[in-house]
Amino acid sequence: MSKEQITGKTTGENFRRLLKENRMTQQAFADHYGMELRNVSRWINEEKLTHIVDIQALADYFDVPFTEFFKPI
Repeated sequence: MSKEQITGKTTGENFRRLLKENRMTQQAFADHYGMELRNVSRWINEEKLTHIVDIQALADYFDVPFTEFFKPI
């Protein structure tokens, strides 16, 4: 199965909201996942396409449904 890419303002906005609700900084999230801060920032600002499997991993991390990332803000 190939990775399908998702983009859209809603995904990044919901990621930002979930970080805030969990009182987590972008840096703390990047450190936890072994990512560079700039990649987290690019996901949030929709400068980088996010793969479906990455969105599922985010949903699992924040313990929310996958669809949470596609809700209008």
